Amino acid sequence: MTCAIRAPGASRKEEGESLLKRIWVDGREIAFYDYPTGVAELISASVVGFPIYTLKRLQGLALSPPALRGLGLVKALQREGLKITDMRDIKLQKLSMDSGPKKFRNSTYMAKATERIRGAAGQASEREFAIFLGGECSLVIGSLSGMRGRRKGRAGILWMDAHGDFNTPETTPSGFIGGMCLALACGRGPSVSQETEEGRGPLLGEDAVVHLGSRALDRLEEIAMKESEITLVSAKELRKGGAADYGRRAARLRPPHRPGRHRPQRDARG
Repeated sequence: MTCAIRAPGASRKEEGESLLKRIWVDGREIAFYDYPTGVAELISASVVGFPIYTLKRLQGLALSPPALRGLGLVKALQREGLKITDMRDIKLQKLSMDSGPKKFRNSTYMAKATERIRGAAGQASEREFAIFLGGECSLVIGSLSGMRGRRKGRAGILWMDAHGDFNTPETTPSGFIGGMCLALACGRGPSVSQETEEGRGPLLGEDAVVHLGSRALDRLEEIAMKESEITLVSAKELRKGGAADYGRRAARLRPPHRPGRHRPQRDARG
């Protein structure tokens, strides 16, 4: 989510002009705004890093949160006028060797890491926007589970990835959990979260998922995604329609608020 903060005294016209960006994709200029439907005024945020990876050879992904900090992410947010609560990076056990079923590698490690992430995500302030740094895409399960008890309403997600991350042990060619994490969050495949085992249902409804930018889907994974209720927008469609248009569409597809209910590129293939 990109939030723009209006400068004091700035008119909407001035604000709009300052937020208009232009990029070139395949020789074509695309103009877009930093926000899809309007200005969201962001005052404060909690930042926490989850250095998770679920295959030994991908241990370099654990360096991403400290690398982002080293590049000045927190200071950059503060320069924008945000009050930042820096919760630092949580400590996760190192994965010294791959183990477990070939179609669901390192599932025990994943379950333990998910519970650690769940606990840390649950500590984020209810009154602040939460920024989670990964790591691998598999952080989604623990972070959604942790936020579920901190936010009212039903969760929705905008998933921007060349890969689908929608495999299951029945469809995966590699057993890589990071290539299954979106499907797992939607309730497909084995449970890796204590909360889902407690009968609270999937962390995400498939109708509340907008997947943008796919260009490297496995065959069975692609079939599953197209048969699901996920809104799937390929990289080709995204280039053709433009980021701004699909950003607005994604915002309109976010799930409705339901009072009383609590829901809050990688090179490897799934």
